[in-house]
Amino acid sequence: MSLPPHIAWLQTHAPSLAAGETGQLIQTHISFVVLAGDRVYKVKKPVDFGFLDFTTVEKRAVMCAAEVERNGRLSPDVYLGVEAIRPQGDGFVLGEGSAEAADYAVVMRRLPAEGMLEAMLPEGRVTAAQVRAIAGVVADFHLGAERSDAITEFGSRAVIEGNWSENFAQTEAAVGECIERASFEGLRAYVSGFLDANAALLRRRQEAGWIRDGHGDLKVSAIALVDAEPVAASVRILDCIEFNDRMRYGDVAVDLAFLLMDFESRGRADLADEALAAYLSRTLDGELPLLLPFYECYRAYVIAKISTFAAADSQVPAAERAAATENARHHFRLAAVYAGRASGPRLVLVGGASGSGKSTLATALAGRLGGRWLSSDVVRKRLAGLAPRAASGSGVGAGLYDAASTAETYAALLTEAELTLADGQSVILDASFSDPAQGRA
Repeated sequence: MSLPPHIAWLQTHAPSLAAGETGQLIQTHISFVVLAGDRVYKVKKPVDFGFLDFTTVEKRAVMCAAEVERNGRLSPDVYLGVEAIRPQGDGFVLGEGSAEAADYAVVMRRLPAEGMLEAMLPEGRVTAAQVRAIAGVVADFHLGAERSDAITEFGSRAVIEGNWSENFAQTEAAVGECIERASFEGLRAYVSGFLDANAALLRRRQEAGWIRDGHGDLKVSAIALVDAEPVAASVRILDCIEFNDRMRYGDVAVDLAFLLMDFESRGRADLADEALAAYLSRTLDGELPLLLPFYECYRAYVIAKISTFAAADSQVPAAERAAATENARHHFRLAAVYAGRASGPRLVLVGGASGSGKSTLATALAGRLGGRWLSSDVVRKRLAGLAPRAASGSGVGAGLYDAASTAETYAALLTEAELTLADGQSVILDASFSDPAQGRA
């Protein structure tokens, strides 16, 4: 199928192109993306999928402006603005002109391809330190993200159930082609059962303020490193969802689950573990792992759903449609894997000296089991009336670390563990357990 005239024009006449140069076109189910010199031009397709509506020029203009604004929270030096594409003579002009706009383009600074995380991963160029830096940026973004009574409602069971219902309705046509009927119905049963069993947890998440205006599409392909140094200043996070607030509003676990799922989907569960450990060390959100398998299942299912849209788009080349079909199948299978991780409550004790890596192991286990992460450091300071990150001012074996305070800390850990297990949920205790008796209490 032929391209819209203004997209074909952008490929050959974008202002950032050198004479005789042709831009590279990439298509998604909702956008035309033209890579041209040191710029990227992103034009929205005139489509309506229910969860987004780009069917008029006016709507696309509004959404282009929203895309620049939303992404400015994380990468303001990448999202440069919005330009109108106007008819002029036999072609078009980008920017000001007398004719009404035929369309609008988000203009972005083009980042080096070799710095895109998606390109770095298969080449083995992504380090644990870089992933920890990325997770730190995500954590700080979430800690500072907007929250309100209206946003908090998006963490309710009704909204979560509605999101899943939409997913199932929009993938019914893919049953038989991309997902077997038994798996489809099994996932429906898993979702219903999880929501029934975790109503109190969902309410606690709302009350604790963890429902926020997040990113909405936090996957590997949305992340770039502009420098090899594993520091926050090197990280750029792109492609925040602008077209539907409902897809950004939610538990911070929904955002993080997307990134973890994507690492695991690409065979790098080790990087998912590093990201989770770094994130939790920043947020100290011990209940978040309880939700991870559920939201990883959700995110895998969403990727599968989106891939079915691309597979059915006649404007997408045949080879890309075939690849989208395989991607849908892969992520439907992955969703079923996460759903299958549900199990009876378990108690796991992870001990070791400070700096031994015990917290990375403990948080990784919490994520895999969907269990609560309980850290002795957090509990110890809470009992002393200190903020989790406050300096204790105590030396080894003194103050907060004397025998009486340590005994009180371990007693509180065990009490909280018992309550969590009684709720039918797993718990991972993260402490030194330097005294063998502490692990037998």
